[in-house]
Amino acid sequence: MSEQILFCPGCMNDVTGKDVCPYCGFDLKKQQESPFLPYQTVLGGKYIVGDILERNSEGVTYLGLDNMTNSCVRIREFLPSDLCDRNENGMLVPRENYDVTFTSYRRSFLDLWHKLAKLRHLDQFIGVRDVFESGGTAYAVCDADGTMTLGQYLDENGPMQWSDLSVKLSDLPGALEKLHANGIIHGGIAPDTLFLCADDRFRLWGFTIPELRAVDAPVAPEIRPGYAALEQYVSTEQLCPATDIYALSAVTYRSLTGKAPLDAQTRLSRDNLTIPAETAKALPEYVTAALIAGLQLKREDRPQNIQALRDALDPEQYQRARKAAAKPNATSNVLSNALLRDPLSDLEDGLPENEPKPRIPDEPVAIQEPELVPVLTKDAKPAGSSTATVVLISVAIVFIMLILFAALALTGLITFNFSGGKTTSARVFEMPDFGGRLKSDALIEQYANDYDLHITLQQENAKDVAPDVIFEQDIAPGTKVARGSNLTLKYSRGASTVSVPNFVGLPFTETVYYLGRLNLTYNIIERPNPGGNAAGTVAVMNPAAGSVVYEGTEIQIEIWGDASLGTVSGTESGSEITNSSSILSGIFGRLSEGVQGILGQ
Repeated sequence: MSEQILFCPGCMNDVTGKDVCPYCGFDLKKQQESPFLPYQTVLGGKYIVGDILERNSEGVTYLGLDNMTNSCVRIREFLPSDLCDRNENGMLVPRENYDVTFTSYRRSFLDLWHKLAKLRHLDQFIGVRDVFESGGTAYAVCDADGTMTLGQYLDENGPMQWSDLSVKLSDLPGALEKLHANGIIHGGIAPDTLFLCADDRFRLWGFTIPELRAVDAPVAPEIRPGYAALEQYVSTEQLCPATDIYALSAVTYRSLTGKAPLDAQTRLSRDNLTIPAETAKALPEYVTAALIAGLQLKREDRPQNIQALRDALDPEQYQRARKAAAKPNATSNVLSNALLRDPLSDLEDGLPENEPKPRIPDEPVAIQEPELVPVLTKDAKPAGSSTATVVLISVAIVFIMLILFAALALTGLITFNFSGGKTTSARVFEMPDFGGRLKSDALIEQYANDYDLHITLQQENAKDVAPDVIFEQDIAPGTKVARGSNLTLKYSRGASTVSVPNFVGLPFTETVYYLGRLNLTYNIIERPNPGGNAAGTVAVMNPAAGSVVYEGTEIQIEIWGDASLGTVSGTESGSEITNSSSILSGIFGRLSEGVQGILGQ
């Protein structure tokens, strides 16, 4: 390892002799925190270690440089910091009583990445270049394809149309099929483990040893709420291809609706997951059905493999499945049943045409069936017909009717109001538009009472909305939802203001850090430096220090340029060099982790 910084840890450009990277603004005097590898460490004789990209309980991923090809790479190091320490020689040493677990996990790490390396020839993955052991641990080196995750893409662009999403995710089913064929269940598919690559398609990342994909791991499990299947929360359950199909369906739901689905554990106790009306209307019927199938809580109700998922997304096969299911006594496979299990598909007036028996999602409850009463055909004559027989039959009919009424009441198809108020029998209702109403509006209480609607009022800053006025609801108006659903209504706190601090004389990297904490945006202007001013420090602010502004206001920051360049010809007030979204975005990206730690976000 060289003491001199030759390559910027933040972008891997040559910065020999510099103190600050001219490309991304990385402070080259910064040291890597323990127990992570120091900057400029050379692994395998050719991979130079840079800054940390991500880390979890299994290990850490560094930005790196392959100095043989002069190309950026991702370096994944097996580093379960709860199980080991790095000694003064740079070796990982298991902690007392954890040597067996550490060794077992390292073996699992190597097994996973060796399998992935064999699939490098496929363009459906982010390619694995190298897998090796060093310093008491193991490493995997991968291509650095993809600069944006699906989550970042959706945050910037909003929900996607199916026509676009199906193209961008077109490689994913094939990738999963190859993984499953090689005994690998990803178990962590989510918007932040899919990277947009040069061909405008998303590819898989975020691989972790299988021991961390369930709740009973001795270190923090790698489970992504909203995208993890129910079986990942049960220590005795085995993961399977249907586990990844649930996650892929959840990613599709997030991409189409703009919101992550409810966590599987939450759905287990109160499942009110719905597809918003505006999304459902824009989707082909077979896509909606496949999405419903893939999001079933019980894994046996989902497509069991990728081919079954492909069949579900085949419009011709879907229509054949519907026709087969419509025939009396027709037999169908599990996938066909799952595709047609949407409880809202037959709703017109709030009641399903063919209501199935209620299904308990936890464990089956034994239901004692009433004894059957013989039904006589018109040619049959009852033997020993008498008044007693008629009475017995009448009693049996009344008994059966009482059982039916009780069952309907338990399922919510019939409700009884003993307080003398209004009785509402609809099991499903259409969500009204609460936007523009006050949080105390009587309509909110009415729906809470009539439909057992669980409403959460959430206050947020809203510059253009009067205080206490509702401006957002998490279930769109017009959506058909079940009784007992949860609804969040956001109402305005009004505009929130900030007093601008005095940043004059501070380095601009510190300035943008604090502006971020104050929820203020910024634009950087370079000011000619006549000499005597520290380059890169703040010269002038507009609005000036002490000004009271709304959150989100853009602050113009003039910074002193390099004095050696002299006065810029043709300008006195300074020349605009960049907007914060370009050259400074890399700096602020690195600072954001520290901001979030301070703010507890």
